[in-house]
Amino acid sequence: MSSLLMAICFLACEGPKGDLGPQGPQGVAGKDGAAGAPGSLGATGSKGDQGTAKVVYTAWKGFPTDKIGRGTGGSFLQFSGTNTSETAFTKEAIDQGVIMTYIKYNSLGYNANTQSSELVESITTSTSLNSYFKIPGRTQNRSEDFGVSNAFITGGRRENFFDPVINVWSRTFASTTAPAVPELQNLTDDQYRALIKDIPQYRHVVIYGSTKGRIANLNLNDYAAVKAAFNIPD
Repeated sequence: MSSLLMAICFLACEGPKGDLGPQGPQGVAGKDGAAGAPGSLGATGSKGDQGTAKVVYTAWKGFPTDKIGRGTGGSFLQFSGTNTSETAFTKEAIDQGVIMTYIKYNSLGYNANTQSSELVESITTSTSLNSYFKIPGRTQNRSEDFGVSNAFITGGRRENFFDPVINVWSRTFASTTAPAVPELQNLTDDQYRALIKDIPQYRHVVIYGSTKGRIANLNLNDYAAVKAAFNIPD
């Protein structure tokens, strides 16, 4: 039988197609591809809201005058308060806050244009200061036409305690040896009170811990700057 005839016979005798065999085992994983190029920088997020400031402040208060003492030879009348409590000075304020006491007073200035002395309202954090007033009945504005009071804070600032004191002098300056001012001799207690009725005054500002970071570059002795920084009303 020829080769061609055998091939034809073989093909004619081929059986049906068999079933699909089972899947072979998974091959070894290929190597990771090279890292892609970095993406572009995203847009800057919006600025978060500023935290709420915790600042407590009192109203402006006149120095207390219900407790009275007298200087040597009637050189001054000393006023203080029988009530030394201060509710702004809490334990939290003392332990965690920054306490500033501002005193508004009259300094004695000189006006070069009018060549006369004048009262200049000022604010300080000093614990001792002189505040001036016009001597009743004086019509000129020489330096000797102004009297002086000396305000100071005793005992520091402690929890629920504040004890300001003010001396109203009947002398030409704050000294027991200074010459007496005639118009300031033998005044009643209320007449002395009237001399300091409106000024000096004091105000407390308490800045708590959560807000203290905002004062790093703030001059706390500058009342105008503190007032603006914390929106404190007059």
